[in-house]
Amino acid sequence: MKKQQDLFIVEDDPLFASILKTNLTQKTDYKIHIFETGEAMLNALYMNPAVVLLDYYLEEMNGLDVLRQIRGFNPNITVIFISAQETTQVAVDSLKNGALDYIVKDETSVDKIMVLLDKKKAVDMEVEKLQRSRRNTRFILAGVIVIAIVTIFICF
Repeated sequence: MKKQQDLFIVEDDPLFASILKTNLTQKTDYKIHIFETGEAMLNALYMNPAVVLLDYYLEEMNGLDVLRQIRGFNPNITVIFISAQETTQVAVDSLKNGALDYIVKDETSVDKIMVLLDKKKAVDMEVEKLQRSRRNTRFILAGVIVIAIVTIFICF
């Protein structure tokens, strides 16, 4: 059985965070954690979440600063910005710094997140399949080498 992956929500609006958590708990198999500040989430990075949903405007630091620190800790953590900030430059900066996407908060936010999470899951499954295939290829190659060495010793 596969370990349940963690998803962090970094959101200073408790109502919006609760709505996200409720919807994502019903629609995904992630273990959801809510953080009201970027600092609190950064202190929990040791849990190595699969996904971070990150608000841009946070009280003590902005989302880009948090994103950079996440990237420094583990560049493989998927970060999706979700913010009321509609400035194109903020979205571009977040993508340049490694965010998977930038979603503007509205009534379709959860649906957009679900599309991204479904795509991530499909990519993760494909990567796992390729890694398994690569391991199997190594075992086959090792077997062929052993047979070749044994054959050489028998012949000589």
